[in-house]
Amino acid sequence: MILLIEPINVEKIRKIAIFIITKSEINIMFNLLKQVLQRKNAEKKGHVVITPEKKEDSTPKKNSEKESKISSNSYEELVNKIMETDEITQIQHYFSSPHQEFEKLEKLVNNLYKKHSEKHDLVLRIYRWDGNLIIQKGKVVPTFSKSFTFETPTGEYNLEIGVSPKTQSKEKYRLLWLGLDYAGKTSIINRLQYNEFKSQTRTIGQDIEDFIVDGIRITSIDLGGQKALRKYWDNVPIRPQLLLYVIDIADQARLEESLSELKNRVISNPNYKDIPLLVVLNKIDLLENQDLAEITAVNLRLGEFLDLRTWRVQAVSAKTGDNIDDLIYSMADMLKGFEIT
Repeated sequence: MILLIEPINVEKIRKIAIFIITKSEINIMFNLLKQVLQRKNAEKKGHVVITPEKKEDSTPKKNSEKESKISSNSYEELVNKIMETDEITQIQHYFSSPHQEFEKLEKLVNNLYKKHSEKHDLVLRIYRWDGNLIIQKGKVVPTFSKSFTFETPTGEYNLEIGVSPKTQSKEKYRLLWLGLDYAGKTSIINRLQYNEFKSQTRTIGQDIEDFIVDGIRITSIDLGGQKALRKYWDNVPIRPQLLLYVIDIADQARLEESLSELKNRVISNPNYKDIPLLVVLNKIDLLENQDLAEITAVNLRLGEFLDLRTWRVQAVSAKTGDNIDDLIYSMADMLKGFEIT
């Protein structure tokens, strides 16, 4: 609705309207003419002028077919280079020699994996002549894989080497390790960090380290477990995203003490409320036949006071490396979707 408060000066309005329309049209026409002249001059020089809209559309997509082919070729070159290493020569020698110990083959595969898994996600599998998988190192689904056959006196063995780009999270997760002294917290951390067992003395105070495990960036806070130091568990300056409580499953004499500290000092602590808990049962290599009854009994005890929070149990051996891959999977799964603060 228009409200007129004075007589209309038709001639004045007509002149203003003509001026506005004319100025707008001149600007549009000038820009169009400028673009046409630029294109004409460029075409005379043999150039191709790309407007901003076309430039955006012409940007190569990350998952283009061309880039996939280049990626596959580079991975194949990487696998071929791995096949030329000393570790492969040693594996070939292993297969060509009769009466070799299986533990030696496992060690050779571990060395090969450790050497080449720093820059790429790697998976190594060895299949027996009947198709049975006898060794697997790494759990990724490879982007590219290639198989190689070794002739042995007993039949053929196939080595599959798979590689994928190294996945690495931008976030850094904070992990807090608690547990009695000699439970093996530092030994597990060393196994995660270096993929090997190192004899350790008791942690005095705390150790804080940054490292990467399977693409997960971690700040690891390891607190001493001696009785005099457990009071420092109550107030940790850094709020963790995952609590790992380590229990020496083979030390039945201290099992009650360990469970009591977990219940009364950790679970009841309001500072640790709503933080996921991963209970790690270490030293299963010392159990007779890795007795599942011991592990089951601890699970039942934990269920009595952990039923109202997110928790999980993982049995491992820091010394032999048994189930360490499963521990890494559990850690990653429990950290998934956790808000980084």
